Amino acid sequence: MLSILRQSPLIRAIAKQILHDQKPPPLGRWNMEECPTKMTQKIDLANEDHCGPCGQYAMDQLEKKMELRVQEIEKKLNEHK
Repeated sequence: MLSILRQSPLIRAIAKQILHDQKPPPLGRWNMEECPTKMTQKIDLANEDHCGPCGQYAMDQLEKKMELRVQEIEKKLNEHK
């Protein structure tokens, strides 16, 4: 089998195309996200980076998460009463 691959340039070219290594995906801002949630988060964080060091977006997101968590805990407590 290997002797056939060595002798035939056409078969060798086809084998190279089939067995070629895939290039790693680009990282960072050059990577295309398939998940819309991740893409939106990346856009928001990029906008935050360009708007200055105030960190308001991060603080707003933290407050939202805390409020949601408090609501979940309150809901669980009310269910047990």
